[in-house]
Parts: sequence; structure tokens; C-alpha cells
Amino acid sequence: MLKAVLFDLDNTLIDWGEFFGQWEAVETPHVERVYRYLCAVENPSGDADMYKESYFLHTRVAWEMAAETQEAPHIGRVLVEAAEEIGIPANKIDMRACMEAYGWGGINGVRVFPDAKEALALLHKRGIRRGIITNGYAPMWMRDRELNHFGLLEYFPECRFSSADEGKLKPHPHMFQKALACLGVQPQEVIFIGDSLSADIAGAQGVGMRAVHRARTSSEAYYGPVDVIPDATIHSLCELSEVLDRWFPGWDKKMR
Repeated sequence: MLKAVLFDLDNTLIDWGEFFGQWEAVETPHVERVYRYLCAVENPSGDADMYKESYFLHTRVAWEMAAETQEAPHIGRVLVEAAEEIGIPANKIDMRACMEAYGWGGINGVRVFPDAKEALALLHKRGIRRGIITNGYAPMWMRDRELNHFGLLEYFPECRFSSADEGKLKPHPHMFQKALACLGVQPQEVIFIGDSLSADIAGAQGVGMRAVHRARTSSEAYYGPVDVIPDATIHSLCELSEVLDRWFPGWDKKMR
């Protein structure tokens, strides 16, 4: 019996489109806000450009290390490390306040995929629980503001996990096991949907879930490690019902 559907977030539910991979351009105004906050706390020895340069350097290093270790980076730690490098004493730096000053939320030009809310509403109507597992650089309370901005938070009332909070990146099994425990379900009762073959599909299959690759073009369906084969591939969440009909006949008869 199908009891839950778990989703990746970025480029599965939220379409970053042209911004995907352009993180410095997206983040720059947010990092500048943190610098202004720090100036109000203590007089730094470095200017805004020095702070931004330090922040982005630490960010790149953190993600390079994460690719080897699956240890998740955390935006709060990087904001603090960069602040220390421009002369702010450690005892004057409040990590939470730095993240609040960063002011994450909805980004102009980023949107929810048009098929997302319809698919989520159908799962809700059929009594299928939903969850999010994201390889997020930011803790979930920051991503929740983004979900709320896009009108998605209401579809995920109980199960939302960011790697920044958990300390591990997908495909590490901890991320998937955490969601299973939260929902109180077994792997065979859940499917996972994501756009990354190496992180989402391999990780979900590694703990015994069926995994659906959300590929946006035909070529993307085959992008990634050759030894990772999804259980199903879709190009729109509108196709999800057909997959569920094959795997869980009668799933759509379940009502709340």
C-alpha cells in the first residue's frame, strides 16, 4: 500500500531555471545584508567586498569537501567564518542573527513548476502523506519561508528535512531514514521523486524505496552515473498518477 511520497525540492518542485548554478549572483544581495548587520554589531577591519570574497571562498571549499565526504555544509557556519576573517570577534557573532539578516525567501524569477500544486493536491485528497528531503545549504526554517512564499508549505505539514540540519547530504541513507522515521512508514510504502540520479535516485534506492527521476528533457533522463537506473522516469508531475497506477493499483481510491 502506498502511504507517502517524498520529494526533492530544488528543480523537482521549485524551478530554478536560468538561476541554477548562478548562486553567487543570487546570493550577493543577501550576503551584503549580513555585512550591514555585522557593521552594526562591531566595526569590521574588512569592507563588504572582502566579506563577500571570503564568504564565497568558504562556500566553494565547503561544497568541494561535501562532495567527497557527504558531510553537509551549513550557511550559518560559513557566514560566521567569513565574519571572523574580516575582524569580527567570535564572541560578537550571533549565527542565528546572521542567518536572519541574510533574509532568504522567494527569489524573483524562480517559480514553482506549474504541475507541482496539482500533483500535491491530488496526493493530499487521496490521503497520501508528503515529505521533502533537500540537500539544502540553509536550515529548514529558512527554506520554510521559501516554501511559504511559493504556497507549498501547506502541502508538507510534518516531514521536511534539510541536509544543513541533519549534517549529511543525499545520497547518504541518514537523510532518507530520517524521513521514514518521521512518517512511521516502511521503504516499500514510499516512493521518492527527484531530479538527481546520483543524490536522489541512488540514495532512495539504497534504503529500499522505489525512485522516480523527474527529468525535464529526454536527454536529462540519462544524465548521471551510468549505474544508477531509476525505477521510473517522468518529465512532468502530471505523469506521476500513471506510475502510481502501475505500482500501487487502486491507490487513488483511498480518501481522507
